[in-house]
Order: sequence, then structure tokens, then C-alpha cells
Amino acid sequence: MCIRDSEWVPKIEVEQTKEEKAGVPGKRWKPGTPFPKDMIPCYDPGTLDMLGPDMPADNAEHVRIKIERARIAQKKWAKSSFKQRRLLIKTINRFVLENQDTICKVSARDSGKPLVDAAFGEVIVTLEKCKWLLKEGEKWLRPEKRSSGLMMFYKNARVEYHPVGVMGAIVPWNYPFHNVFNPLLANVFAGNALVVKVSEYASWSSLYYGRAIKECLRACGAPEDLVQIVHGYGEAGNALSASIVMYPQLRGRGKLPDSWFLLNAWHRYEIPMRAPPMPVEVLLALAWYFIRMGHFGGAVLLLIGFDCFLRTGEMLSLIISDIAVSYTHLTLPTICSV
Repeated sequence: MCIRDSEWVPKIEVEQTKEEKAGVPGKRWKPGTPFPKDMIPCYDPGTLDMLGPDMPADNAEHVRIKIERARIAQKKWAKSSFKQRRLLIKTINRFVLENQDTICKVSARDSGKPLVDAAFGEVIVTLEKCKWLLKEGEKWLRPEKRSSGLMMFYKNARVEYHPVGVMGAIVPWNYPFHNVFNPLLANVFAGNALVVKVSEYASWSSLYYGRAIKECLRACGAPEDLVQIVHGYGEAGNALSASIVMYPQLRGRGKLPDSWFLLNAWHRYEIPMRAPPMPVEVLLALAWYFIRMGHFGGAVLLLIGFDCFLRTGEMLSLIISDIAVSYTHLTLPTICSV
């Protein structure tokens, strides 16, 4: 049977190592044990069995090196055709289909979820994203015509979508496979590179997934450094968010300190020249009011929203003594209109 080039998709074979399959027999994690600063313990939260030896935690310098590798790789990948990008998505899709049992088992061991949850929450959603990108991705990245208006009837207008560069993602622990491949698929199809920091509570699975990613990239002629995985704690996350222009997409389960930590780095890039940021002590006082009232979501929204509507020139003269906080009321000067 003759197979056209467009139908050929590389087959990726990546197995877990013997050490990864065996774990550490007889060794269990003791709940409440503090994590070491420079190593990441790997254990199954469902059984507390150790999955392997502790993994080294990346520091800020390690993160910067990985970002630079991704930046170099992205310059080449930005020139790739949609045909090559589709081949990469198809290759990943085939790998997921043919290795879904292993993917689910690895995810279940690292996150403590049942296999059926891994099948629905990890595999099916990833395959659906591959399917959508293959069918719709190029359509939504093509240049789009725009009306130039009556007064500019002699002009042509269009919107063009170009690769941005290196994108960053800091993902949680709950779906260790999908949380890595979800931003990966969209970014590589758009011509970007990705540096993704996985949770310190689900780093073990990224060893297997990381090898699979590199094999998929290699099989399609894409730069192997196009996707970088970061393991670590707050230092690694801060280095990533401070090195890449990241727009925070905080979910309802996010922690307020983590949100504030990320926004601090984000504002280093987003502060407009016309308006310096609102004093930190004022912002924290407002957030603390919501926390005392039990509205943790309100505090997170405040930290995000103040960049949009609270940070004005009028707020620059506000000092901490101007704010009166009680368990039932929040009083600000009338000039603030908050």
C-alpha cells in the first residue's frame, strides 16, 4: 500500500526506566516532613510509597539557562511551516494514543488519583486539544482582513499573528500530564517555545513526560530545546516569572501569597510610565481587609484588578493612615471612589 508523506506520522517509543517502575521498595514518605531546600521528594500521595530518589531543585541560574536554550530554539522554530507544526501535533497525538496506559499509571502514581480520573482528565482532554489544533489551528492563525473605513478606502488593513517568543507556564500538581501538554500544544503550534515549571508536588512524572516530549520534537525535526521543564520551589518560579513577560491566570484555588508573588514580578513589565504603582502597604492593607472578612477570592481579585482600575494618579497620595478597617467596614478617602 502506498502511503503519502502527509499521512506518515513518526512512532515514538519511550519507556519508563527500571528504577522509575520499581520506585524505592520499603521506603515511605512521612506526612509533615519538611521538604529540603535543594531537593524535591518524590512520593505517591495515595500510598505514600517513595517513587524514586529526591530530584534536584532548579535555582534561578538553572532557570535562566533553560530560558536561554528555549529562546535560541524558538528563533528557528518561528520559521517553521504549519505543515511541520501539524506533524508535531500528530506525532504527540499518536504517542498519547499508543501509550495512554503508561501515561495514566504515571499520572496516577504522581498525583494519587484513580486511573479512570487520569483517563478522563489527562488523556481524553489532551487528545481533544490535538484534534482541535489540527482542524482549526491554522485557520485562526491566518491573517485576517479588516475594514479600513470610508476615509481610508484606498488602504488595505489586516491582522497578522506572529510567534511571540518564549512563553512561561507555572502549573499545579493535580493533572501532571495535561497541565504540561495543554500549554505545550498551543504554544508550539503558534511557533513559540515553552518553559514550564511543574509543581514540586508532582515532579516525578515529568521525567517520563519530558523524555517523550524531546523524542517527539526530535522525530519531527524541531529543536529539542523548544520545550524546557523546570523543577523547583519559589526561587525557580520567581526566576521564571521575572524573566518572561507572564500574564497571570490565577484560578480560584490559588494561594494569595503565590498570587502576590507572581504579580510583583508581572508588574515589573506592566507598569505604565504615566502612573507608578500604588504603595505596597496600601495594597496589602486593602487585601488584608478582605482576608479578615473571609473573602479570600476578593483579595486575589483586588491584587489583579488594582492594575486595571485602582492604580491611578489619585492613589499616589494615599497613605496607610487614610484607611480605616474594621470587621464590617472599609473606609477610604472619597477621592478614591472605591
